[in-house]
Amino acid sequence: MKNICSGFVLFIAARVGDTYYMSSTTMHMSPGVPIMKSKDLINWKIVNYAYDVLDTIDDLTLKNGKNTYGKGSWASSIRYHNGSYYVSTFAQTTGKTYVYSTKDIEKGRWIESSFKPNYHDNSLFFDDDGRIYMIYGNINLRIVELNENLSGTIPGTDQVLIENTSAPSGPNSSLGEGSQLFKVKGKYYLFNITWPRGGMRTVVVHRADKITGPWEGRLALQDKGDDFNRRKGDRALPLVWQWNHNPDNKLWSVSQRKGYLRLTTGRIEGRRFCRTRPFTKKIRTGRSQVQ
Repeated sequence: MKNICSGFVLFIAARVGDTYYMSSTTMHMSPGVPIMKSKDLINWKIVNYAYDVLDTIDDLTLKNGKNTYGKGSWASSIRYHNGSYYVSTFAQTTGKTYVYSTKDIEKGRWIESSFKPNYHDNSLFFDDDGRIYMIYGNINLRIVELNENLSGTIPGTDQVLIENTSAPSGPNSSLGEGSQLFKVKGKYYLFNITWPRGGMRTVVVHRADKITGPWEGRLALQDKGDDFNRRKGDRALPLVWQWNHNPDNKLWSVSQRKGYLRLTTGRIEGRRFCRTRPFTKKIRTGRSQVQ
């Protein structure tokens, strides 16, 4: 088993019985969209991938001088509906949206359905009335209805859902994406990631009685960053931080601005591995085993 903190980003989980299944992001790497399982939400084991190969275009096979590093498939959503598992994602590289389905999430073969365009950070949602939706976009969120076999959208159903999803976290946010929609006791809850200017990554939640709204939003979680406030007797830096070289103590401070780390340029260096001041934070993962 591997602790969740090791190496995965943009993950979303679904519970089936007493087991949690999670999908994550792999971008340009193959196989893609790892599927993990857990019984306790702490220890996770990779049990499958949604696809072996995303596509065979030159960008993904490194032919004719092309590549897709940092692109490929991005954020995914994972759902369980009527005995089947579904994973959706999208790829700038191919310009497509993908939905993968299987009856056996751990050992089964995944069936691919894909269509254009690529719906950014989409959330696949099966409503109680049998209709299927995707919520997608950044800041300006949109909703579109899918056809029954998930091979495409129903014409005329694409519409604005929330004009500014980042509003609950404050003005001037550069982010409002990563949609994940759930329905609990008849109400719809839509989770998104925002990043207010001058702040840190923030989670906002919108709630509505109908899927089309109106929606009311609240700030749910906010990363306050690292606390560099030091008390008498504390070490100069918290123990989780390390330099990649012997530090020049004239070039950094936690006292010039209380609660913050200030770094100052010492010299200009063109050689990457000779640059001073690179800083590393150790990730705390609790107990962690690799199987």
